[in-house]
Amino acid sequence: MPKCIAWTGELTCQTDADGRETAEAAFNRALAVSRTQGAKLWELRAALSLAQLWRRNGRGRKAHTLVSDTYRLFSEGFDTPDLTAARTFLN
Repeated sequence: MPKCIAWTGELTCQTDADGRETAEAAFNRALAVSRTQGAKLWELRAALSLAQLWRRNGRGRKAHTLVSDTYRLFSEGFDTPDLTAARTFLN
């Protein structure tokens, strides 16, 4: 389910220039669902999407904190594409 919610946010970002609030709500919902389900990978993906939106809208520090806090949940798999993307975002 978090995957579908996050896709809604991504689609909104790509198709609706004024859809920032809708996209942000979808990403926040995906974060909440993934946290409830203990789905760390989906949480990271939703956090990255939300952080990218925030960064584009001048909230870079908040974006960095979100991704950093989520990245710290992992203890392995640092060479996977998702964790590599998070590390790249943080650098």
